[in-house]
Amino acid sequence: MEIDPDYLPAGVHVIAAVEAYGEEHPPSGADLNTTVLVSASGQLAIYHPNHVVDAVIEIGNISKLKSLELVPRTVIKKKSLMFWKLCMIYSIVIWLVWTIGANMLTIDQMQNGYVTASSSDVSEGVDTNVLYEGIIIALFGIFLTFTLFGPWLFAYLGEQYVPRYVRQRHLKLSFEDGSEYSIFEGPEWSSQYRLLVRLLKVFVVSLIIMMIPSSEFIIVLVVLVISGIIGAFAGLVASYVSKDDEAYEVGTLRPGHLLRFHHVITEIHESGHTVDGEQNGDEPGRLNQSVMDRIGVRIEKPLEELYTFEDELNELTDGEWTAMLTVNKVYFALAHIRRCTEKMLFNLTIANGIKVKAQNRGIQTMKNVLNRDDVLNPDVIKWLDIIKAIANPAAHDFKEDINDYLTAFRAFVSITAWYVDIIAPNREEE
Repeated sequence: MEIDPDYLPAGVHVIAAVEAYGEEHPPSGADLNTTVLVSASGQLAIYHPNHVVDAVIEIGNISKLKSLELVPRTVIKKKSLMFWKLCMIYSIVIWLVWTIGANMLTIDQMQNGYVTASSSDVSEGVDTNVLYEGIIIALFGIFLTFTLFGPWLFAYLGEQYVPRYVRQRHLKLSFEDGSEYSIFEGPEWSSQYRLLVRLLKVFVVSLIIMMIPSSEFIIVLVVLVISGIIGAFAGLVASYVSKDDEAYEVGTLRPGHLLRFHHVITEIHESGHTVDGEQNGDEPGRLNQSVMDRIGVRIEKPLEELYTFEDELNELTDGEWTAMLTVNKVYFALAHIRRCTEKMLFNLTIANGIKVKAQNRGIQTMKNVLNRDDVLNPDVIKWLDIIKAIANPAAHDFKEDINDYLTAFRAFVSITAWYVDIIAPNREEE
């Protein structure tokens, strides 16, 4: 499930996320999952927006983790799993061949027309040979049912037992209070099962089309095309109408891979620091070199310019802005650049009398409302787009990239200079 920033509480900044499944999750339920995220403050939470409870349900904090273990995939019943997979492959091939055959027959009928049976072809009485042939056909049908449809039925109905055959790789989190939480990878062969279901649907549709005379089929096809065009146009109109007063955060955050999620949590847990720079334990950090030290001379010039606005940034963020330089991971620093940028934009919305809901204070949301009131110029919009793109976890899957950080940092310096110039007249009036 993608994370929509509009559903996140104010101040929650996601630095890692993963799609989470249960231990008994069958392949047919691959889409029925939830998302576990890690926020900038080290909070582990379930993201599951609905109309009953909050979108973010807290699991615990990384600082309270006693241990975390990545448990590998374990096959419990190897023969049963292999038999089910063979039935899956067999079924996929059978339905693919039948679908191709049905479509070829449809094309042949459209080109050559239907073969009709005349009255002379129908026997006036019941012949013993005809009865014998009917019995043979019936037996052959029963044989086909058990040979062709038997494996398909097992592949289709037996998928609910797959979790008993194999235990997926999972991340086991143990907290100091004795509670545990496990995050499992997706079900075994869920994509293959999805392909099988789709092939069955395509075959049924092909079978229905095959039964429609060619002249009527052309009429049906025209109706479908016209309906599709009208539907697409209606969708465009609806999206234009909903684009409005309170724009929403455009970019959704895509959950990453379980291995990457484990890597991020391990680094935070072992280093003893959260993204906010606060030490979680008594042990010193494992990684001592800050992002600023790793970049070296390339950051000196923009950093020198940024320090000229030190007083304004301290007042805006209570000194929090320095964490974008002192933390030891790039994705932590990017989270701080995004957070400080959002604070600047929020201050500007207040100064211009614009009301923005707490849950809608993302960069894109506030950029849209400020631009609507002609507060932003093209250069600022360009810098904001750079920060939004780079500081979005979905853009880099939480990987280390010094060049990305430097690009975002330079854009932040430019925005800060513009922001200080904008708020200076207001201060003089006060």
